Amino acid sequence: MPLKSATPSKSDLSLKRTYAKYNRLYFGGELPDASVWWEPPDGAYADCTKLDGEFRIRMSPSISGWTEIWHLTLLHEMVHVKLWPLKRHTKKFQDEMLRLAELGAFNKLW
Repeated sequence: MPLKSATPSKSDLSLKRTYAKYNRLYFGGELPDASVWWEPPDGAYADCTKLDGEFRIRMSPSISGWTEIWHLTLLHEMVHVKLWPLKRHTKKFQDEMLRLAELGAFNKLW
């Protein structure tokens, strides 16, 4: 599905900082940089794409007021970045989400 053009400068500072923090804490800093911003994705809370070698994560503004939900959603999209180009929620994806849970990534949201 086509994605509106975005540049790293379009990233939301709060989302970008949280991405960097979670990358450090839960992914050993190994995820590539990504543009992360508020924009309604098609029929989801968020989506992750890669265009011209750059990862782009769109987060629905409808969840921006629920900090716990958007943090959880961002972690979910970061798993998509890690496992790229895997887009489905396979066992490998579920195992990675469980790894985050075992590290306490989700406990710290509440």
